[in-house]
Amino acid sequence: MTIDLKSYQKNYFLDRAAVKDAVLAGKIRSLKRGGGLVRTIARRSIKKSRRVALSEMSPRSQAIFKNKQKKYRALKRKGKAGPYGPPKRPYKKAEPGEPPRSPSGFLKRFLFFGYDVPNEEVIIGPIRSKTGTVRHLEHGGRATLPNSRGRRVPMTFKGNPFMKPALKTAAPNLPDQFKNSIR
Repeated sequence: MTIDLKSYQKNYFLDRAAVKDAVLAGKIRSLKRGGGLVRTIARRSIKKSRRVALSEMSPRSQAIFKNKQKKYRALKRKGKAGPYGPPKRPYKKAEPGEPPRSPSGFLKRFLFFGYDVPNEEVIIGPIRSKTGTVRHLEHGGRATLPNSRGRRVPMTFKGNPFMKPALKTAAPNLPDQFKNSIR
């Protein structure tokens, strides 16, 4: 009696399709966990911006702000102040090189990650804006954007990276996401 050992090993000891499926499922699960980790670190790095104190303002900005306050008080005495309330100090801007600040939390809420099936990779980052400002936030540059009156004005962004530092912070923990991933 002879036993064909090659076919016996192939058919009875190892279910190749099941192993490939398990490896792929583990890889997808681990990549998604890693993407979620990087996104969470990036979200936590973006702080809510605070108002600038008068002492931190430039003399020109102080003069403009005090002039607005003066006009508001005069209108308030006449009863024509309007529904907007007194003028507010501007928000503090992030220094170049530190993560951006988000007064409304918009940037934090619109950071996403997703698994790209054809390339088998995870894409992490903010949604694309119509104006392209998110790209300029990360890398710096110039863009023409509408101001509060609707006129298009050139603006300069100094670059406040938040995705690359998040990836660098998460990098030591990313291999741990793949431990025991195959079930």
